[in-house]
Amino acid sequence: MFLVIFLLCLLLLFAIVGIVYPTRLHKKIAYKKFSFGKRLWNVALVFLCFILIAILSPTQTKADQDPAKAQIEAELKSTKQQLKKTNEQLKQQQQQISALQKNKQDLEAKLKSCEEEKKKLQAEITQKENEAKASEEKKQQTSLHSSSASDNHPTATKKSSSSVYYPNCSAARAAGTAPIYEGEPGYAKKLDRDGDGIACE
Repeated sequence: MFLVIFLLCLLLLFAIVGIVYPTRLHKKIAYKKFSFGKRLWNVALVFLCFILIAILSPTQTKADQDPAKAQIEAELKSTKQQLKKTNEQLKQQQQQISALQKNKQDLEAKLKSCEEEKKKLQAEITQKENEAKASEEKKQQTSLHSSSASDNHPTATKKSSSSVYYPNCSAARAAGTAPIYEGEPGYAKKLDRDGDGIACE
């Protein structure tokens, strides 16, 4: 294409020279009855060269623009690929966030369950402590009752204890005297196995 335009420029220069000052070369070149030694034909040749150059120049300009267009298209394609890759990464991150949120919910549910179990265990421990405390208070009251009974009737207790005898707790229960406190008739050490002052509990 450049060569064609170059040749047209040479032909245009040749025609302009033929208009201003026809040389021997112009006079020698002839086509049938038309001689390029005449200025009229050189003028026509000038117009023809201008027309051809005007026709070919946009084509050349378009050809020059093709590399730029190709570069823009390549950049656009690269941008689209990067955008696609970014979207994929964003999608993966969203999936990871969803998984983390699910794990968080599971951990919160487990923590809640552990707290409920902890409260339940604390309630059981408190109940057992209260029961142990009540049992201890009951033993103390029983001990105080037996000691006060022995202090109030020491002589009668000894006499009564020696006069009434139960071979075992079954006999005491059959007589309707169980449980027997220390100092009461029928009390014996062998019937009080735990030694708390109460026989046949």
